[in-house]
Amino acid sequence: MNVEEFREYCLSLPGVSEKMPFPNVADRYSRDVLCFYVGDKWFCFVNIEVFDFCCIKCRPEESTELRARYEGVKPGWHMNKKYWNSVYFNQDVPDSIIRELVARSYRLVVESLPKRERERYTPCTPYKKSNISKIVSLSAVWLRQMSPTSFNRVKLMTPAVFFLSCFISSYSWWYCLQLKVKLP
Repeated sequence: MNVEEFREYCLSLPGVSEKMPFPNVADRYSRDVLCFYVGDKWFCFVNIEVFDFCCIKCRPEESTELRARYEGVKPGWHMNKKYWNSVYFNQDVPDSIIRELVARSYRLVVESLPKRERERYTPCTPYKKSNISKIVSLSAVWLRQMSPTSFNRVKLMTPAVFFLSCFISSYSWWYCLQLKVKLP
């Protein structure tokens, strides 16, 4: 894994922003630290010039277990050693495990956010694809019957029915685009 792949992965998580918070410190290493935030809290940081390790947040019991299992996991650099681990790249920690640890760190920080803020970063429960396709199919059939394209049908439609048909149509098309479902 290189620094760009790592950065892209971190930024792919919902609501993540990046910042280099130490541009004016004397220590060259600290100046090159890129922090990844969710809300206004860090969940991970990495030095973009050296790219030797990333520092991630963990639960205390998980931290000790990871340090015992991998030589490339050490107590967090300049962080609370109970909650933060430095995970070294190009050692015995596979890239897939590093990605999973970053995702866990992200979730841990999201869980600590206030409820209103947390809801922005927690994905909603996805609907089953089969149910969505049924809804889309039924609404497409209904729209064919109630389509306002013919003048006679438009005259007979009340404004509420017309609004409802437009709403269902746009909603159905949006789901079709999201799920790549083909209308019947």
